[in-house]
Amino acid sequence: MLSPSFCSLWTGYALAPLCLLAPLWFGCSSSSDAAPAATGGTATGGAIGTGGAGTGGIATGGAATGGTVAQGGAGGVSHTALHPFPLDQVSVHCARPAGFDHALVRRAYEDWKLATVTSAGASGFLRVKKPDSGTVIGSTVSEGMGYGMLLAVYFADQEVFDQLWRYVAKYLNGNGLMDWEIDPSGNVIGTGAASDGDEDIAWALLMADRQWGAARSASAISRSASA
Repeated sequence: MLSPSFCSLWTGYALAPLCLLAPLWFGCSSSSDAAPAATGGTATGGAIGTGGAGTGGIATGGAATGGTVAQGGAGGVSHTALHPFPLDQVSVHCARPAGFDHALVRRAYEDWKLATVTSAGASGFLRVKKPDSGTVIGSTVSEGMGYGMLLAVYFADQEVFDQLWRYVAKYLNGNGLMDWEIDPSGNVIGTGAASDGDEDIAWALLMADRQWGAARSASAISRSASA
């Protein structure tokens, strides 16, 4: 299931259309009441079988067009996504939106990455910036990082997920929680934790385990700890 805050995003992150993912991903299904669509879902590895939106979709993480996410640090070991987008499962516990379009959802994700995900000021990793708000324009907040990690999991975007998490790990405080705001140069300007951001980050780590398995999650955490 999705984190409660995932579908109540403010307009600064322009993610509201991605709430269409709620009934389309594995969180709204169970082994007892869900079945894949007749098309059989997508090709393994997480890339859309049809090529996705007009930008060409993504393949094993990162934007096909390059953009701001192409410089995102060292890559990790590739693991096949267990729940690639669009899984398109149906459950009696969820209501599907009328007239949804997988390509439009994919395009919204790609547009979001181009607008907000950057390697600038991320110490070789990736961060989600606030393009038009914040204490400093272009700063990063823990809530945005949590959203970004969740989206990367839902779209099986392994490289982006790992690089966002490694950035988060740089700013964990003594309690193991992320300082809530970082300026574009990498300086902490908002100390202390914001519970909504940390809850989303924790939820994304749990979903990463379900998406890529314990080995993938463990390797990502290990690389973060040694960064």
